[in-house]
Amino acid sequence: MNELVFDKWKIGTKQQDIAMYQELTTISKEELVACFTGELSFGTGGMRGVLGVGPNRMNRFTVRQAIYGFARTLPKKAKVVIGYDTRNMSKEFAQEAAGVLLANGQRVYLFDEYAPTPEIVYAVKTYVADFGIVITASHNPKEYNGIKLYNNRGSQLVPEEIAPIIEQVNQVKDIFSIPVKKSISKEPSLFILGTEVDKAYITALQSVCCQADQLQQEESLPFIYTPLHGTGQRIFSRLMQYIGQTDFLICQKQTATDGSFFHAPAPNPEDVSVFQLSIELAKKHSAELIFATDPDADRLGVMIKVDGKYQKLTGNQVGILLLDYLIQQETPLELAEKVVLSTIVSTGMVHALSQTHGFHVRQFLTGFKYIGHCIGDEITEEEFFFGFEESCGYLIKPIVQDKDAFQAMLLLLEMAYYYRSKNQTLWTRLTALYQQYGYYLNELETIEVSGQPDLTAISKQLSKKDTLKKLGFKAFEDYHREIQIGDPAFFQSDIQTQEEFLRLSCDADSWICIRSSGTEPKLKIYYEMVAKTQTHATEKLSDYQKKIQQLLKSELDF
Repeated sequence: MNELVFDKWKIGTKQQDIAMYQELTTISKEELVACFTGELSFGTGGMRGVLGVGPNRMNRFTVRQAIYGFARTLPKKAKVVIGYDTRNMSKEFAQEAAGVLLANGQRVYLFDEYAPTPEIVYAVKTYVADFGIVITASHNPKEYNGIKLYNNRGSQLVPEEIAPIIEQVNQVKDIFSIPVKKSISKEPSLFILGTEVDKAYITALQSVCCQADQLQQEESLPFIYTPLHGTGQRIFSRLMQYIGQTDFLICQKQTATDGSFFHAPAPNPEDVSVFQLSIELAKKHSAELIFATDPDADRLGVMIKVDGKYQKLTGNQVGILLLDYLIQQETPLELAEKVVLSTIVSTGMVHALSQTHGFHVRQFLTGFKYIGHCIGDEITEEEFFFGFEESCGYLIKPIVQDKDAFQAMLLLLEMAYYYRSKNQTLWTRLTALYQQYGYYLNELETIEVSGQPDLTAISKQLSKKDTLKKLGFKAFEDYHREIQIGDPAFFQSDIQTQEEFLRLSCDADSWICIRSSGTEPKLKIYYEMVAKTQTHATEKLSDYQKKIQQLLKSELDF
């Protein structure tokens, strides 16, 4: 712990925030060391951190520092949209961000209340803003908050855009002397955004529908929705009214905009545990579908009724179902001009569909920002067909250039109605796709670690050809260290990244990726095993999981 930095914080908080000063002088020594060891930085989902005091925590001063660094890269009078979610301190951080930008001569368009991230991003494009700021930690636990930064196309900033901001942040010598407007309500350069944005965004969402008349079938389709204590209900109820859907129930226990996420401690729609209250409601309502959005409503989790029970669909399964339905709306000539965007840890089944239907596929590093950045930078909006990532993120129409839970929810509702009219379901359609292309089994293992994991040891071990042969892998790639070992036929790309990212090829279709999380101190291991049947894929997964566990235990002592 840097004692000099600690002393500056002690003096600064005593002068400017007595509550934070009191926290600083009463927290445990262990927590104090954690708060003052290192500094928050920008990762795959912007800047995120645990709420608290010190340079390694999210608080009003570290928010000021980040936004000040951002402001110093902007031209004077730049237009910046600011929105926030329901987390603890989100509104306060949004006001701090506005105060810093206004003091720096920028124009601020601030949401009047919490709003979903896709709606905030939509406002960036609608108001022809130069940039956007969203105060959110997405699906992280209640202890976290964060900042996402967007360019004028509504795409999250990528590393090359973040680099000059970090440079400016690092030049801040005194975090407690950053110029900031304390009272912003009467500032002439402040503009408040309200329900007019809701209306415009909901209207724009209609472009997602392929066959909107399917939603008007005489027999309704009952479903459940839970916002997981987040921003989703603000748009959901109005959207359902707009499209004429009334046969749904909202999980009331998870509706309160509660930053402690009391009934959803881990508000991640990837996690089946957050659906338990909704499942109880679904059984009583005989619902066919359950939808869950994370606190900032950019991710969508889905459960469907299968043989009287509720089955959780993975992000990959939802992505493939959406893509398959979109394919059905196009001619072969139209598809030949289209591009599907995904990530290297998302299902390779997209390639199998590409070979059959002729569209192009581009895959990027983990993080939807790379997908959003590609639109308008490398491909046109007309060429864009669909974007998705395995972690429940989907984009159908580039009215925003980030994942959008409401786009996916709207199209999935249409699909459910459509397949029912054909005496099918989403599940039977997915089963048919597996019968045609083989069973793609995906699994994610998450290991909590102390600090950001260093995969140097495991990379060195896997760089030995005898290790690859012994473990039965065809190829090994380390994107961070630019290492490729094994059969070149299995190499995926020339991707380079500052993140720890390893890839193992098991065979032509099956693979394993190991990476450090960009937002939390966790190691993530992604598996995709492909076989003719689910049984064979499951056996294959079990075999390779044992190999990876053995490797981690020997090299990283996990």
